[in-house]
Amino acid sequence: MRRLLAPLLLLALVDCTRQAPPARVAIVGIDGAAWANLDPLIERGALPNLARLRREGATAELVVDSAQSPESWTSLATGHHPPEHGIQQQPGVEGSTFAATAQQLKVKRLWDMAGERGRRVLVANYWVTGKVYPVNGVMIGRESDETFPPEIQRLNRPDWQPGQHGERIRQLALGAAKTGLMEAALDHDPDLDLVILPIYAYDQALHMLWDEWEAGELLEGDHPPPGLTALPADQQARIREGHGVVLETAKLADRLVGLAMRYAGEDGYVMLVSDHGHRAADPSMRRVAISRSLLDGRPGTAEQGRFTVDGVTVTLEPVEHRSRPPIPQLGYVLRYPRLTFEGEGAEAVRERFLALTDEAGAPLFRPEGAALAPADALLAHAHSALGRYDTDAFSIFVNSGAHGIEDHGVFGLLGPDVQAGPIQSEVDSVDVTPTALWLLDLPVGRDLAGAPVTAALSPAGQEARRVEQVDTYEDGTRPWVTPQMPGITPEERERLKALGYIQGE
Repeated sequence: MRRLLAPLLLLALVDCTRQAPPARVAIVGIDGAAWANLDPLIERGALPNLARLRREGATAELVVDSAQSPESWTSLATGHHPPEHGIQQQPGVEGSTFAATAQQLKVKRLWDMAGERGRRVLVANYWVTGKVYPVNGVMIGRESDETFPPEIQRLNRPDWQPGQHGERIRQLALGAAKTGLMEAALDHDPDLDLVILPIYAYDQALHMLWDEWEAGELLEGDHPPPGLTALPADQQARIREGHGVVLETAKLADRLVGLAMRYAGEDGYVMLVSDHGHRAADPSMRRVAISRSLLDGRPGTAEQGRFTVDGVTVTLEPVEHRSRPPIPQLGYVLRYPRLTFEGEGAEAVRERFLALTDEAGAPLFRPEGAALAPADALLAHAHSALGRYDTDAFSIFVNSGAHGIEDHGVFGLLGPDVQAGPIQSEVDSVDVTPTALWLLDLPVGRDLAGAPVTAALSPAGQEARRVEQVDTYEDGTRPWVTPQMPGITPEERERLKALGYIQGE
């Protein structure tokens, strides 16, 4: 009897100490995604891959620590909050996070941690990557068109054009330019352990077209409000077009989730995250931006504040014009600039503004004492703009969608031993990096602010995939600033010099 029991006891002992093998992890980030906005589309069958994740995966609202995209995306990728990771809004400096650079980072990001522990990674189009740098795998830049290694840039890219409203999406710069390269890189390299695939078009579309999106959802419903159905046909068409643009960007995001599922396979994990949710701005706004290039030869636009033309200071004072809509969903505040001029030559510069016209030759500004105010043509274009309206002289863009720290994002996990349904614990943005490390069978740093979302797995899955810890991944190296490249060949050195990674001899 003892001889019969001994092997069984040994098997039981081995089974109790068995650790699940490392798994492939594919992370999809959908900027601005919230379940409240995605679920109606999932229920209508428009997003089949997200429907599968919602049905078979563990999901939760994601508590975020910032509504600023560079801050929040960096929290997702580091497991630290903004004060610790270094990408932080500077008080009193408008737009400072959007001018953030990788040099401000104080800690390593997920792909750095995983790469130095032997996991091969692909990180694509991620916020605050700056100049691409050598990683253990592939990096596709966001702030540039560079890739590492450089030959990735030359791969044949699958077509990621939207099914409908392609021209409008192109005009609004909402396309998925890097997603085709992401798919090509995955097809090219079947041996990656961690892939990180963000997409931003959905958030950008909601910012510009929330009014049309919300009204379009009502028109698509079983009982659309009479105020909407009574609108003139051209206004209803505008609403449906704007709604369709947002829908197409959601479908692009869903396609990216499908790509992640295909790459992860049945034995890997797909993780879904977002940097924040989205809602209507209060009040809705349409803003007018004057083209500086037309006036002073420098590219860009001026929305507010001051700029200089030929030594003359031009001040843009916001003036609000409120609409009286037939239904609240189409209400907005048109925020346009009243222009004043100071300095020698002010009258000549003022005359240059007075000479600006739209394509039909109608003046854009009219005199208001010594200042200038928008003329009827500018107001008419602002009323009819869908998402964005550009001329050589000015642009009008909608800012009818908004988000704050109270607007939770999404979290989802699909893969082996995942318990389908709501996760019975709060999930925070800083939990994403520890969860990915855990699923990759890597230790989790004790210095991280977050923790693995173990509640997403069944008790058996948690037992098989226990959390191991290490004090920290920080060792003082900053590969995104001064790449450490021991043992590279002369040919590789020359290639990296050509890319600007190595300075001098």
